[in-house]
Amino acid sequence: MENLNIGQKIKNRRIELGLTQKAVAGDYMTRNMLSIIESGRAMPSVESAEYLAKVLDIPLSYLFSYDDNFFFYEKKDKLPIIHSEFKNGKYSECMDLIDSLSDTDDELRYIYAFSALYLGRKKLFDGSLHSAEKYLKLSLEVASSTCYNTFEIEATAPLYLSVASNIHSPLLEFDSEQYEKIHIRTFDYEFFKYITLDYDYQFENENYQKHLAAKQLLKKYNYLDAIEILKELEESKNKNYNACMLFGVYSDIENAYKQIGDFENAYRYASKKLSLISAFKE
Repeated sequence: MENLNIGQKIKNRRIELGLTQKAVAGDYMTRNMLSIIESGRAMPSVESAEYLAKVLDIPLSYLFSYDDNFFFYEKKDKLPIIHSEFKNGKYSECMDLIDSLSDTDDELRYIYAFSALYLGRKKLFDGSLHSAEKYLKLSLEVASSTCYNTFEIEATAPLYLSVASNIHSPLLEFDSEQYEKIHIRTFDYEFFKYITLDYDYQFENENYQKHLAAKQLLKKYNYLDAIEILKELEESKNKNYNACMLFGVYSDIENAYKQIGDFENAYRYASKKLSLISAFKE
């Protein structure tokens, strides 16, 4: 392909963004001067090129390159920022940056897919199940379009989706036996063991351990001791807590109170559970 000159690159980008010459020129230069630059009859100064690159959101290096591969220079310019946002857990900002690019490649889709996975997980644990489902489905969709290894997404996203789509009975939506066979022990293996009620597993997350201990007491009809543990869990929210666990705690306390005939407290926790379900729809 014949190389594009600086003026043509500026004009092409301006048209792509739907901007007039007057809008791009602003107060920095005259519209006539910009027209002369775009026609190739004049070269912009370094300062003018820096201004135009900023207004048109293009890398300065692209304007002075010998080819017209805009995406290459665009990615080179923004990739360090994308990596920084991802490293710092700013997954939404990371995805927005990738969305702002003119194209994507396998590397960017890989980062995007994991950003969507981690954002979906956060939404799930914060209690925004509708948003969680949206991001988790997006993660799987994008992961399927990259040649990079996205095994962790393919193994973990369905677990989160099962909870997001059916908080009452997630295992009806999820093949736990297949998951156990293929899953490598990633950061949320404990969550899987918690969801599948593995009473023999030794949890590092003490909240998971306590909740399953309370469930065992419920199975033994020891409702009063179970209620004591469950109410401790309700009141001791910390960094290892999540909305999915809170829903389970409310459900178990409601059931325990029903079993001992305390319908006033059972109703109170049923109301708390309904309020949580309303919040889940966000």
